Amino acid sequence: RLARPLPLLSRPSSARGRCLGSAGAPPVAHMAQAGFKLFLGGVSPSTQKEDIEAHFSRYGTITDSVVMYKDGRHRGFGFVTFADEEAVHAALSEPQVIGDRQIDVKLAVPGGEAPPPRTNGFGGGGGFCGGGCGGGCGGWDWCGCCG
Repeated sequence: RLARPLPLLSRPSSARGRCLGSAGAPPVAHMAQAGFKLFLGGVSPSTQKEDIEAHFSRYGTITDSVVMYKDGRHRGFGFVTFADEEAVHAALSEPQVIGDRQIDVKLAVPGGEAPPPRTNGFGGGGGFCGGGCGGGCGGWDWCGCCG
């Protein structure tokens, strides 16, 4: 399947405020002010910060990265922040595999602007947060669990 080219983030968009993911959804307005931060979902429990940095450094300069833990337990998601917009576009333009596992890469949004958590169809929360990350991500997440 061919990926659609992503729009430049500096272009005006009536769809601002929504997540920019690997499917090519529209960009969010806060990106330039907040940094170029990506949510990384579905990372393996063996994935460490250094693995994220080694993998994503091919796209551009990384200013920050983190793998989320709560009570000493790996949460299965993390974040990477780039110095520029082009690196974000490059990382979002192709599937990402770290440690033989394809991960879900999306533009991170502040908790208060994130969409509500998805449900798994069985009445409980779904996605990777599963009840909140305890604020350890600095208020940035993809599903609103910190907001």
